[in-house]
Amino acid sequence: MNTELFYYSLVEIGISIVIGVTLLYFTYRIINRFVKNKLDITFANEQEMMELIDAKTFNDVIEFGKHLNKVLVVTRSDKGSVAIMGNEIIECLSHKNLKIVDLTGAGDLFAAGFLHGYINKMSIKDSLQKGTEMASKIIQKIGARLN
Repeated sequence: MNTELFYYSLVEIGISIVIGVTLLYFTYRIINRFVKNKLDITFANEQEMMELIDAKTFNDVIEFGKHLNKVLVVTRSDKGSVAIMGNEIIECLSHKNLKIVDLTGAGDLFAAGFLHGYINKMSIKDSLQKGTEMASKIIQKIGARLN
């Protein structure tokens, strides 16, 4: 079964999909179809999102996110993170003065922290902060395991 068919089959049986853009990075056609029509929550870093929608500035990403009517979460490295839900834009600052050792797993841990907050009915702001907390921990050690 190909990846696109797999995702559509999940949607058809009522399973909401949360996905990082890097999994869809290989084709603009799929990103448009899934992000705009099927995904409930999309995670991407700033560079990925700007390349995928051919954005000139981050404001283009914001405008794209506003029209999705879904949750778009964009990590921005030392500029923090942003969640866009319709016209609502929620920002979260990054943690400062970290001893960054390895970026492996930062996006995955951010998404895990955000989703932990989200499914536990935390606010979007608090979910962003949870994601930031988790990513901040992992980048201060070698590898992608917290223990």
